[in-house]
Amino acid sequence: MWNISEIGACYSGASGQAIGQSGIMEVGKSYIISIEVLGMTNGKLSFDSFGDGLNEIIDNGVYQLSGIATIPDLSITALDYAGLPFNGCVTFAYVLEPPIINVVDCGGGIVYTVPSNTLDAYKGFIQIAVPWDLPNGKYTIQIEDVPIQYVSECFDVNDHECSLLLSWTNDDNGYNLDYQNLKLVNKLRVVGKLWNVAPNTDREVFKFSNNTRKIIYSETDMVQDLTIKDVVDYTARAIGIGINHDRFNIDGEEYYSEEPNIQPNWRKSSLSAPVVIKVSKKTSGLINRNCK
Repeated sequence: MWNISEIGACYSGASGQAIGQSGIMEVGKSYIISIEVLGMTNGKLSFDSFGDGLNEIIDNGVYQLSGIATIPDLSITALDYAGLPFNGCVTFAYVLEPPIINVVDCGGGIVYTVPSNTLDAYKGFIQIAVPWDLPNGKYTIQIEDVPIQYVSECFDVNDHECSLLLSWTNDDNGYNLDYQNLKLVNKLRVVGKLWNVAPNTDREVFKFSNNTRKIIYSETDMVQDLTIKDVVDYTARAIGIGINHDRFNIDGEEYYSEEPNIQPNWRKSSLSAPVVIKVSKKTSGLINRNCK
């Protein structure tokens, strides 16, 4: 039988009993279901809400199932597998009705619709993948999540000279984002350049009694200016968070921000501002050790 605890819903005993929630789906609509199973030692689970008989779980892990509801209930049944009854726990089950996501040209025409079965969902998050093999032009992303519509700003898909692609991600979850399960990488293309290379050296020098000196240790990083032509309020906040992630890349190479904060040069006459960030390549340290 199923027992509810802080862990989730755990089962042991004879097979055939279902657990779920009634009336949370509408028959005929598409849904994404995320389920986590832990502590399974034998048996299997059958997910019954899509009615296709294909969604069976025989091991621990996080599972994402997508399909069209054939019943209004979320239903999971414990069954025998290899002659043994199910024994384990369902720690969560999330039901998401995927929004309609369109890429729209700035004249209002839909050029691409994201298939609902390609969306990645986990604990309330949805990750969207859009193939950017579209013709050069200006587009928006529109998300229809009834009764709310989200519309991005118009962005330019083109070959941009004098631009840099900034990207950042975390090894662990952070900033209220699920990096571990969504494999999330944030990306932002900016008008900017890397320049003004300046060696930054930290060294230890030993001074002998005869007033001669010897360098015991030195390490040099090549510090550069990451100069971004213009940022607005929300891009400044995004970059300020991005440089403090575990991995911060510029055009695919990993860099380290020398300072934790950015200071845009805000002007009274404009809502945008240039910003300069001191960065160095994460693996660029040149080291000299001399202990003789």
